[in-house]
Amino acid sequence: MGGGFFLRGVYDAVMDQASVDLKKVLLPREHGAWGMLAEPIVVGLIAVGMHTDVAVGLVMAGAVTGFFARRPLLVGWFSRAARGDGSYRTARAWAIGLGLAAAGMIGGAWVTAGDRQTFAIALGVAVGLGLVQLVLEVGKRGRSVGAEWAGAVALSMIVVLMVAHAGGACGVAWVLGGAMAAKQVATVGYIRLRLRAVRDMAEREDYWIAGVGLAALIGVMVWCVMPTIDIRLGEGMLELWLGSGEATWRAAGPMGLIGVRIGVGMAMLRRPVVARRLGMLELVVGLVFAVWLGSAVSLVYRTN
Repeated sequence: MGGGFFLRGVYDAVMDQASVDLKKVLLPREHGAWGMLAEPIVVGLIAVGMHTDVAVGLVMAGAVTGFFARRPLLVGWFSRAARGDGSYRTARAWAIGLGLAAAGMIGGAWVTAGDRQTFAIALGVAVGLGLVQLVLEVGKRGRSVGAEWAGAVALSMIVVLMVAHAGGACGVAWVLGGAMAAKQVATVGYIRLRLRAVRDMAEREDYWIAGVGLAALIGVMVWCVMPTIDIRLGEGMLELWLGSGEATWRAAGPMGLIGVRIGVGMAMLRRPVVARRLGMLELVVGLVFAVWLGSAVSLVYRTN
């Protein structure tokens, strides 16, 4: 009986799709989310390089599928407008289908991962922060800095999953993830302040948020130029930083680019700017950052 009810719901959802605008059901409203999804994937692909295989593709496909499941999840269960026009059934069908597909692909990637422990930790961080963002969005606080930061850091974990799956050094995975997360946190704070300052809506809190983001960026840069530190745990070894001093300082370069970009933008804080143009510029800067970071940091393998 339960199965029949489920199949009936799927049938209704399919029949309803002809009258439902799937763009409103599937595509996220935040334009910056596309860059936050693409950048860690680019970093991971370049950093992993010759170690890329079909299973790494499962990580990317699972991440993209999970990304697209978020919007229909919100529309299907938490949108009054969707209940009014009946599109919630289509949204729920897509959310369930995409969610199951993402879980299956990520699960398959974990089974074949070279470093399952790092993979599992990064996945836990991503899922946990994704849930934080979801709860804030359900509570009508989706535009809050907390929700945006949670979503940004969650997507940054994609690069950690990719490197861990390829069997890269633990330190490489986390420095790439940390650099990606710091970049996104800093950019979110800067864009938020820039747009509000142009409209004379900036408050002291916005300056503090931008400052925290910039501090996170500087903090990870300092982390990257520190020497390699290995902590022995019994017979194994935990790489706390990177396995190569050369790769360590090279990772700081792309973050310096973001710092310069934010500094230039802060100097022109009240100069008129079109939001769409600013978004396109940040997308280009973000992709340059991703290519540079992925190229600068080579995978270092360590046999425990």
